[in-house]
Amino acid sequence: MQELELTSGKTHLLRAVTFSTSKPDLSTSYCYLDGDKQGKITIATKVTNEDRDQIRVATVSLPMVQQEPANKPMGEQNSPKDEKKKKRGRKRKKEDVSMEIETKEEKSSSPPAQVGWEEAGCAAALPGLEEQHHQVMFTCDDVTCLAFGTHTTQDVGVLQLLACGKKTGDILVKDTTGQQEARVPRVEVSADQVGNSQVTRLEWLCQSAATVLASGHHDGRVHLWQYRVHDRVSSLVEIASTEAMLSYPTALKFSPSGKYLAVGFHDSTVCFYTLNLRAQPVIKLVCTCEINYGAVRDMAWHPHKSLLAAAGEDDKVTMFYMRTAEDKNADRGTIMHYFGNQKKTENFKVFQHVCALKGHVAFTSAVAFHPSGQFLVSAGWDSQVLLWSTMDVENAVELDGDSSQIEPLCGFVVGRKASAVGGRKVRLPLGMRIVGRLMFLLLQTEVGDAALALYSLPRKYLPATEVSSMLA
Repeated sequence: MQELELTSGKTHLLRAVTFSTSKPDLSTSYCYLDGDKQGKITIATKVTNEDRDQIRVATVSLPMVQQEPANKPMGEQNSPKDEKKKKRGRKRKKEDVSMEIETKEEKSSSPPAQVGWEEAGCAAALPGLEEQHHQVMFTCDDVTCLAFGTHTTQDVGVLQLLACGKKTGDILVKDTTGQQEARVPRVEVSADQVGNSQVTRLEWLCQSAATVLASGHHDGRVHLWQYRVHDRVSSLVEIASTEAMLSYPTALKFSPSGKYLAVGFHDSTVCFYTLNLRAQPVIKLVCTCEINYGAVRDMAWHPHKSLLAAAGEDDKVTMFYMRTAEDKNADRGTIMHYFGNQKKTENFKVFQHVCALKGHVAFTSAVAFHPSGQFLVSAGWDSQVLLWSTMDVENAVELDGDSSQIEPLCGFVVGRKASAVGGRKVRLPLGMRIVGRLMFLLLQTEVGDAALALYSLPRKYLPATEVSSMLA
């Protein structure tokens, strides 16, 4: 993989591994990252051998380091003059009681230790995905899509689940936690329950209260299934379904809070639903939007806001946003509050098209927000990987969707020449995951193999707390 700097910033390719198989089907490839203190990476790929389909699941543990961050983030350290000004201001206010409370909090509060991903160790551990003793194979014919999820039980612990959707409409959920025999038997949903409609996309919602699987089907419907385990016997119970649309789902994404479900379709439609697992109806359509044209390839939610990024075949990343009451209060006293588009700012119940990020010259197929929410990353069929500022998108919200001034923060090109990925050129980005400064990019090579590349993102665009912890 060759890296070319487009505008600013610097990105490093730390390591790349290739999965050479006979007749791989990368439409079902999936990369899963476990971001807890027991960090690991898992990739599943469908392999066809002798007219039989097999799913290969490879897992390696990634080293985690416990780092003590600085007392204050970089860029926020106070100079001696600032400290003197603060002391003078406190004396003038004569608020002795509040002063005592503030000083006690400043002395007692200390930033907790952070758990990070060690770059060199992750790069060294990544080739373990190619080793057979880190892989599990099982037979599953006519698979069309895959999705990883987790479920926690009191007697068994945390289960790593792999859902497999089939061409016949069947859905299989298998425990892939370890190399040994599954601790919980697999569970299947028969095609009769979904009208024998092919499964086109799967997505998990994993929360402490419930584990829900969403399945998109070729008839335009989305079904919701609750995964349950009782006495080490698992089951999938249908709890809701949507009305049929004119096209079939090509992307599913739950919001981090589990309140919303975004469904992207092959005909450029994006539907937003609300979820309430404790009431009826469980799922309810909020609004329908669309990208410029073509299928929606991938979607990503902002980790803290009602902001969705949709990558599609229109060569753009389309942003959708739902304004909240907090936004209304934040606008008070500003120029936008008095001179902005009042009709638009008063609508707090639907998602609206904000802007389209233009920079790719071919299909955009992967998009992801940084966990801090400060920037997002997009990858396209033009081999470009671009970084965008979330602040620019928020400004476009206030400027009534004006994105003429939005440009990528930086970017790089992958796969122009044969290089570190087994001497093969890279063709198509399939998906990405971002953890801290690391970006895992799943790609397809020119001969059809799967490749997983590990990049370090530019340090200048990371949150100050992460940079200070790395330099500590």
